[in-house]
Amino acid sequence: MRATALHSRALFAMLVFGMVGLAPFAPAWAQSLDLTLRDYGIAIGDSRVTHGIRLNFADHHLERVDGLNLTLWRGRNPERSRAYGLAVGLAGPELGMLRGVGVGLAGVGVEDLFGVGLGLVGVGGEVLRGIALGGVGVGSDQLDGIALGGVGVGSDRLRGIAIGGIGVGSEQLHGIALGGLGVGGQRLRGVAIGGLGVGGEDLRGLFFGGLGVGGEKLEGIACGLLGVGGETVGGLLVGGLGVGGDRVRGVAIGGLGVAGRDVGGLSIGGLAVSAHEHRGLAIAPYCRTRGAQHGASVALLNISHELHGVQIGLLNWASNQPWPWRFLPLLNVHRGA
Repeated sequence: MRATALHSRALFAMLVFGMVGLAPFAPAWAQSLDLTLRDYGIAIGDSRVTHGIRLNFADHHLERVDGLNLTLWRGRNPERSRAYGLAVGLAGPELGMLRGVGVGLAGVGVEDLFGVGLGLVGVGGEVLRGIALGGVGVGSDQLDGIALGGVGVGSDRLRGIAIGGIGVGSEQLHGIALGGLGVGGQRLRGVAIGGLGVGGEDLRGLFFGGLGVGGEKLEGIACGLLGVGGETVGGLLVGGLGVGGDRVRGVAIGGLGVAGRDVGGLSIGGLAVSAHEHRGLAIAPYCRTRGAQHGASVALLNISHELHGVQIGLLNWASNQPWPWRFLPLLNVHRGA
């Protein structure tokens, strides 16, 4: 009877040591209770390799698990660990690599994830490929797939679909980005919609900003309820108040007006179109070119410092015309180089 009681106590101690991660205070054979055959079966504690079900308090020595890995707390040296299957953690599974599904009450932290990551707080890692859902946010160096963050999504390089309650930010974004407040990045390719706005250094695609869209270089279709602007903008540009840029090309429509240093294409302004150099067609109640105008302007009042084209309007002024043809009603034409 005494031997049986001692054996039961020893077995209980092994279970406790394995689950609470006190293996450093026990010999190597007591780090886990392995009910396995050639590593296949059930392991309780900090086993290194398990094919089946592995239950542990915190992973300190995990190398590989195939199947289910259930942990309660954060471990050490996660970069060495690999998991294939389902990884579940109270504080969150932290692994070097996961191929499968990771679920964390607090969050999921995996350096290389291919599959699905679900974190009440967030999902983070160096490389995330698949689906990542974070209650607060999702962050990674490289993200390929679908990411949804309650507050936001951030990644150095993002390819796929990203939705952030407040916003989405990425240095390089290829795909679709939806931000409650905004979307921003250095290089955006695809579709970006921001509740307040969309901004970046280099934008190509379709962009919509509740207040506005802006970028150093913007090409494609852009619509901002207040405005669209940048250093170089081209394509179909629609601004509730206006469209502006150092260089504007394509079709620009501004509720109040279109303005820029170098404007070309079709420009339509609710009140005015103003440019230093203009090439193309300008339509507004007031059109002014402070430098050379090549093309045509249609307005109630047209003013051009150097006309090389046609002015059509109630009153037309061209400074390079000889008197008395400088100020004419209805039509003013000057053929120049």
